[in-house]
Amino acid sequence: MAFIYCQSYFKYKKAAMIKVFYFVFSLLFAGFMISCNNNQERIAETATQTSIDQSILNRQEEIQNTAICWKGTLNSTINIFLHYQIEGNLLIGELVYLDTKEKQPIKIIGTTERDESIRLLEFENSGNITGIITGTPTDSILSGKWFSPKTRKELDLELTKIDTIIKSKKIETNKDSIFGEYYYQYSQAGNQGTLHIEKIDQDKFSFSIFSVTGEPARNMADLEIDTLTFHGTNFIYKIPETDSCEFKVNFYKDFAYVTYTKGYCNGLFGHNATIAGIFYKQK
Repeated sequence: MAFIYCQSYFKYKKAAMIKVFYFVFSLLFAGFMISCNNNQERIAETATQTSIDQSILNRQEEIQNTAICWKGTLNSTINIFLHYQIEGNLLIGELVYLDTKEKQPIKIIGTTERDESIRLLEFENSGNITGIITGTPTDSILSGKWFSPKTRKELDLELTKIDTIIKSKKIETNKDSIFGEYYYQYSQAGNQGTLHIEKIDQDKFSFSIFSVTGEPARNMADLEIDTLTFHGTNFIYKIPETDSCEFKVNFYKDFAYVTYTKGYCNGLFGHNATIAGIFYKQK
């Protein structure tokens, strides 16, 4: 009887242990599945957040790569649309006179000044400057002046920022495309300047710059031809036999930008004459 009892007991004990094992295994398996689900949810959440973050970054990049757009009037009567992109302290874009039949865009190139004001030049393909816009933009308003170098007429400028999306254009150029003639003219009677750059061989180029002030004085800044070695699409030049008269020339797709690197070269050129400025490339 005792032997039979022991057998029954051990059978019961074994069955109980199997039940406990299956119970524990079920708990562990359930926990594992819950953990997997949680991990999948966290992965899904992370992927979703990453997608959102990337979308935000893409949007920010898109905004950064779009032009700033303005619409308003000159003298409260002439309707205009202006847009420009910002490249360092350069502003490059177009101006459209909306009341004209053709609504032909006019090339705009200008600069941001140290006081955060802007100065924009209207360029014809010839390099003639037909208008000068000056003002200080805020987050929503651009107030200032428009001036004609030819007629000497000045008009009030009142523009409001608008949400029109215009993608920025590439203004970079390459070493083989910088050669030729660059020019600007503030009307026949105004300041004028020419920059010439010519390729000599694969390693060298020659350049010269000449400018005159407006009538009646016509004081000159004349930098005679010199030869330099290539360094990409810009170069720095120190005028020989001077202590600090140095300037930098940056070339872009449609223009060249000349700036002094150590301040104005006093006494080297005629009164108010300068080699600095924006020179429009001639086709």
